[in-house]
Amino acid sequence: MTITAVESIRLEEQSRIDASKTINARRRLGQFATPPDLARDIARETVAMLDGNATVEMLEPSAGTGAFLSAFFSEAPGRVRRILAVELDLAFHDAQKRIWQDFPVDSRMADFTALKPDRFVDLVVANPPYVRHHNISAEVKQRLQADVMAETGLRLSGLSSLYCYFMLLSVKWMKPDAIGAWLVPTEWMSVNYGSAIRSFLSERVRLLRVHRFDSEDVRFSDALVSSCLVWFRNAPPADSVTFTSGGDITHPSRTEEVSVAELRQARKWPPTESANPPSAPRLRDFFTIRRGIATGDNPFFILPQEKVQERGIPSCFLKPILPSPRHLKTDRILSDEAGIPVNANRQFLLDCTGIDRTDLPESVMAYLTEGEATTASKKLCAGRTRWYDQEQRSPAPILCSYMGRGKDDGTPVRFILNESAAIATNSFLMLYPKGSLRRVFAESPEAREAAWRCLLSIPAGEFRRAGRCYGGGLQKMEPRELGDLLCQKLADWLSERIGFQYRQEDSGQLLFAMEPESPDEIPSLTKRKRARKFQTRRDANS
Repeated sequence: MTITAVESIRLEEQSRIDASKTINARRRLGQFATPPDLARDIARETVAMLDGNATVEMLEPSAGTGAFLSAFFSEAPGRVRRILAVELDLAFHDAQKRIWQDFPVDSRMADFTALKPDRFVDLVVANPPYVRHHNISAEVKQRLQADVMAETGLRLSGLSSLYCYFMLLSVKWMKPDAIGAWLVPTEWMSVNYGSAIRSFLSERVRLLRVHRFDSEDVRFSDALVSSCLVWFRNAPPADSVTFTSGGDITHPSRTEEVSVAELRQARKWPPTESANPPSAPRLRDFFTIRRGIATGDNPFFILPQEKVQERGIPSCFLKPILPSPRHLKTDRILSDEAGIPVNANRQFLLDCTGIDRTDLPESVMAYLTEGEATTASKKLCAGRTRWYDQEQRSPAPILCSYMGRGKDDGTPVRFILNESAAIATNSFLMLYPKGSLRRVFAESPEAREAAWRCLLSIPAGEFRRAGRCYGGGLQKMEPRELGDLLCQKLADWLSERIGFQYRQEDSGQLLFAMEPESPDEIPSLTKRKRARKFQTRRDANS
């Protein structure tokens, strides 16, 4: 049977098995099949990296129905001597075994990460399962971390996705000078847990090339994730690495050579920091940035005004809290005299932190009783001293919706001026002014608006430089990344207003004022103080 006929059968089997599983089940297992055209492109580019014309033995550690098997048999006839195809899922394994029974394929049903090598290969090609860390059991995660440490000496974070373990554990199967070709998400290049992958690629093997697909180029129709290709050789590192992006693999839109020494020092790949002087003013010089609170169960702890009135919950146990960014239709929160937003949904956080249930009024006790069977057992709540305790945050004058797409090349996130006493959930980042900016904010409400407008002028390209990008153009800013944004306009405005001058410390830290920072959070109150506070307010209301 010709390879064309086999590929037709393979695609039918792939569609059949995919249709037998829900999309959520496939996502939990990280099952996203490699598109045939992309598999063939990868095969062509990878074969060109092989030395000479000798035949090779290949390993595919997450083979599925065999997209890469088909691609290499098609694009490199005669070059592949044998392929070891490993697959954990029974349905895919059985289909793969039937499809490739007349080809030199050794099909094995096994968990690749638990296999011990019984041969060594010249080539590893993989689209490993994209399983997020919270779908990996604690027991399996501990085994994987121990195996990676034993094989590489690297410690993978517990937040690492499964593909990270696949990549690091593949080297024990590789001959000296063998090639590895990996189709993986791009997140390892920028997230903290990717530091072990970056160390591995820059220190333990010879990284040959990294190709990043454009963020709008979603290679997998059923997974919203931006992808990249990584090629490395099982050999000592070279002096430089080729980074390409955009276009297709053979004809990328952009190409740059980056020194391995620079990669080893960079927090994100490819390094972009060198384009900006270390003394340039950044958002972290002016603001302390914190996530909003994680309640543990928003539908239970966040109550609309109607429900508050219906349940008769006293105001001293309530804090105004903003709706999520997608339900917040304005970028400027106005306030009534009590500090409650007037142009956003009026909703409140139930906050009884530090108070035993026996000290609470009957209406609050009754409401908490309803949450005992469900909310109290949720992971975040179950780990608290009292399951209904909440994180403490003071209202922030400026907030940031840290995730978005930025239509028509606009900024992907929103800066929101908060003139109310509302706090926010962890769908926002909260910006607290420090140093001289804190004093200016306290003296003049108009200054808050002026500073806010300076932030609105930060160009979209700066967010792309500092943040991270996912499939479909989705961009995300973590607190550290938001703090890395260049904000020269804000620096110039503050300098003009109070006449400060920058001073560069020997450590490289940029200082603009020698005033103490403001506290990030409201100090937690003891049980006695909270009870006394409640009693005082109850006496005043009676």
